[in-house]
Amino acid sequence: MKDLVTPVAVDEIRNVVRKCLENAALINYTKVNEMAKNEGKMMRTLALHRQAVIERLQTLNVMLVTGGCLQTYAWDKTREYKQDS
Repeated sequence: MKDLVTPVAVDEIRNVVRKCLENAALINYTKVNEMAKNEGKMMRTLALHRQAVIERLQTLNVMLVTGGCLQTYAWDKTREYKQDS
């Protein structure tokens, strides 16, 4: 270790700064990459949920139309259609 009065070579300072910047860039890249992966998973989950809702509404529509009259249906706890009595 050098004392505080001895001048440090410019190349040594550059190497230290370069190493610090490389470490910071790697940490930032890792965090951004992880966030992008999580966001991608979330978007796929939302798309699947939307598709499931659309399919359920289409099924409900077919059930109402083929029933000949409007009937009320409710979701039970297992997310299946159940005819109200």
